[in-house]
Amino acid sequence: MSAENTELVAALQPDPDVNLVELFRDDAAWANIAEALGPIWHDDVETVFVGTGQESRNRGVDGFRHTWVEWLAPWETYRAEITRVIDCGDEVLVITDDYGRKPGMTAEVRLFGAAVWTMREGRVAKARFYTDRQDALNDVGLDAAILAGE
Repeated sequence: MSAENTELVAALQPDPDVNLVELFRDDAAWANIAEALGPIWHDDVETVFVGTGQESRNRGVDGFRHTWVEWLAPWETYRAEITRVIDCGDEVLVITDDYGRKPGMTAEVRLFGAAVWTMREGRVAKARFYTDRQDALNDVGLDAAILAGE
């Protein structure tokens, strides 16, 4: 089942040119996304941002949106480039290079993020987003050497 989990999580990742600020703030776009996610997410799916100074934790598909809207509040643009998706059994580790720009900035800043998606019965049960890749690696029991060569 882990290969299927990895494929599902990889398919959920946005294209690298998608501005997540616009995506999560747009009610109509979110309604379409929430409808599509319904069958592949547990009703009580938990979303957590780790390493933000204040851990944000919410439940349900709308909780996923709320968590992201909170994270994106100071950003004018924010996008994620997926660099690796790693099968960890019932968990899938997603390594990202995130790029954001706050109002008044001309250049994007680069953040080295990661996410751990926990799967249960072929559906998303939990999504944890990390501002520090090492924390994500620790949580899934992997050594940073796995990222060598990136």
